[in-house]
Amino acid sequence: MRARSLLHATALASVLALAWGPARGWGDDGHKIVCEMAVRLLTPDQQREVKTLVRAIARPDGQRYAHLATACTLADTARSKAREEAERGATPAPWSRFAAMDRWHFVNLERSARHVADGSCGDCVLDAIAFHRTRLHDRTLPLPVRGEALALLGHWVADVHQPLHVGYADDRGGGGIDRLSGIYPEARHLHDVWDNGILARGLAARGLRDWRAYANLLGRELDPTVRARWEASEARAWADESYAIVTEEAFLYCRWEGGACRALGRERRLDGAYQARFQPVAERRLQQAAVRLARMIAEALRAAP
Repeated sequence: MRARSLLHATALASVLALAWGPARGWGDDGHKIVCEMAVRLLTPDQQREVKTLVRAIARPDGQRYAHLATACTLADTARSKAREEAERGATPAPWSRFAAMDRWHFVNLERSARHVADGSCGDCVLDAIAFHRTRLHDRTLPLPVRGEALALLGHWVADVHQPLHVGYADDRGGGGIDRLSGIYPEARHLHDVWDNGILARGLAARGLRDWRAYANLLGRELDPTVRARWEASEARAWADESYAIVTEEAFLYCRWEGGACRALGRERRLDGAYQARFQPVAERRLQQAAVRLARMIAEALRAAP
């Protein structure tokens, strides 16, 4: 029995290692910025209800959250914990239920795809958004379940706005572009540049002390007219926006040739011009994610009991 359990755990660990993407979708700071901005766009009554839901979240390890901004990192924490359990054959494995959500962090497309079309996603971040949006709406569910749905929804909405979460499986959303030179010495690969590098340099360039100050600034810079336009769209369109960004030539992810966006090898040199070109893009994606998440939360909290 023990040998069979160990064999099962080893197999599960292998599957997870193959399935998981290379990075953490904006990094913790990006997720916190999105969810902090989103909460600030809600009414005081809605903010109080969000706080109630967040404090009800029941992590398997007993840790609690005080704010949605930190709760929005739960999906990445849970993924790491589930993987650790699988690798060591832990019994019981309380985090293992999150392993099924692994593919919900991204969308993989064919290199010939020009857009994220309806039906092009199977078991991906678009499904995750729909699933947890429905659970947040459902007031018949217990508070801990709805609170978890809120935190996970916040994470998925941010993920679909990170451009490299809409890419190609063969290079792991830029994770295989891992021979970098230039101004991001800490980045392991192109995906990591977008998770962390651009925002870290942006924070320093703006003279800000931390992610919360970044959220404050980006929130103040929101244009109400643009905000209304951003709200009037749905998740597939957000994924399509990300795909348009990663497939433009200046992004240095791929190049359109012969009806497909062809890989450009593992090496990239990213200089100050890259940061200048894409810092505003990254900041806009955070703002868009926050505005759209706030709309979803407000709709769910207005739902009839």
